[in-house]
Amino acid sequence: MAEGIYRHTGDSQGQEHGFYLQGVAPLAKKFFAVGRYEYLQGTHHFVATDDHIGVAGLAWRPYVPLVVKAEYQFGAVHDSFAPSGFFASIAMLF
Repeated sequence: MAEGIYRHTGDSQGQEHGFYLQGVAPLAKKFFAVGRYEYLQGTHHFVATDDHIGVAGLAWRPYVPLVVKAEYQFGAVHDSFAPSGFFASIAMLF
């Protein structure tokens, strides 16, 4: 999975662009490895950014549509925007 963005603001802030690449691989029944790389160059909360973010995680899908995910984010230059650390989530996907 991948997605890219580009925005030209038309003022002194110039432009923003970025993308992410994500891969998911089955490990065992109901368990999946997740890897993602994100890049953003532009302005976030009025702070210029040039951030590279890596994420490695494990997703467990005990039954459809529930997904429990734990991941570690390898942060970027600005800790307020993308701090390093462990994150967890529970989602219901339809």
